[in-house]
Amino acid sequence: MSRSREFSRAPIRVRVVLYSELGMVEGEVDNLSMSGMLVKASARLPIGTACRLFLTLGSEPQPISVSATGVVRRHASNGLGVSFDELLQDTFEHLARLMLLNSDDRIRSNMSWTAT
Repeated sequence: MSRSREFSRAPIRVRVVLYSELGMVEGEVDNLSMSGMLVKASARLPIGTACRLFLTLGSEPQPISVSATGVVRRHASNGLGVSFDELLQDTFEHLARLMLLNSDDRIRSNMSWTAT
């Protein structure tokens, strides 16, 4: 049985750090949607672990850091899937722009610009 995704995904390569009560995991976002992301990382947090995540967008001298809360939902061969629990308005807007810049026309036509 195939599962359809509610949100389109875009291939994105940005640094991310996940913090939880179990420790810190550093990695790179492999793909991103407005509901979550796949993180390429050598370390893993258990499925169900709540975390605060920080993405670094842009480069020196003035990178932008955005944060959100999330939960580890699955393990992949090269990392872990994290769903977002809470996105502040400015984080939502940064991620929406990032998705637009890194997505194909099909994804662009399906993008929603309102936070829930």
